[in-house]
Amino acid sequence: MSAKTLTINEVAERINVTPRTIRKVLRANFDETPGRGGRYAIAESDIPALVAMVNAYTAKTATVLTFPKS
Repeated sequence: MSAKTLTINEVAERINVTPRTIRKVLRANFDETPGRGGRYAIAESDIPALVAMVNAYTAKTATVLTFPKS
């Protein structure tokens, strides 16, 4: 029995992030990509690993600004 796969949009709805964020994370973490016109297919069992990657990526790219006191 093969594992159920989900599209980027389906995964994005489940984990409450944008599809764009997921694609950025996948491109940052994997050398192979589906290429122009291709589509990602994420195994349902890989969602926890993807969530960890998204959390690490967003924490790494967040910039905290300190505003001057007036």
